Amino acid sequence: MSDEISPDLLAKLAHVGTSERGLLHFLLENIPDRIYFKDRESRFIRISRAMAHYFGLASAMEAIGKSDLDFFTKEHAEPALADERRIMATGEAMVGKVEKETLSDGSVRWALTTKMPLRNAQGELLGTCGISKDFTAQKALEDELERINSDLANRQGRLEGALADLQATQQQLLDAQNALTTSRLAHETAHEIRNPLNILMAGMDALASDEVIAANESNRAILDEMRTAVKRADNVIVALMNA
Repeated sequence: MSDEISPDLLAKLAHVGTSERGLLHFLLENIPDRIYFKDRESRFIRISRAMAHYFGLASAMEAIGKSDLDFFTKEHAEPALADERRIMATGEAMVGKVEKETLSDGSVRWALTTKMPLRNAQGELLGTCGISKDFTAQKALEDELERINSDLANRQGRLEGALADLQATQQQLLDAQNALTTSRLAHETAHEIRNPLNILMAGMDALASDEVIAANESNRAILDEMRTAVKRADNVIVALMNA
């Protein structure tokens, strides 16, 4: 960006002169931001060309004596009046407030506003003055960014939920796999144990068929107890294998 003053701007400055009145006139006629001065009752006593254009006025003089209620709905005019009363009561400026402006025709704009007390050379309070910069495009961008951030947060929440569900499902599969492995191991172990039991049962049957052994009542009782024990163990093993 060039630091040189444009010839057109120099020509305008030369035309208005360098007096305070001339410079103020130049400011009010050329600055694109809306500049305004109000009395103690918040009635306009001077506005810039840009503000007159904003209100749809042919001349800035048409705004003199009027208030925000003549151009805005109460939604904006009443809070603006409250701000100005507070500024006059406290002497403290309001800097960089983002305001929603609803015009009488229902159109909505946004502004970045700074207001301060208006005093004369003796320090007497005359009212307020302010400057409002159009903030509509920036506000729309902020809202869109907020919407995008909210959407991203919602998506992140859904992804985190899906990840938690996936991890839970993975754990369930792992538990099922562990249970299956344990079941297979139990089945194989039971099978390995059942084979010796069958051999024991066959051996007891052989002993029971021996006439000498069978002739002894005590031997028969022992063999019966052994058969019962082996069958009980076999039943347990069969149950494990079928589980």
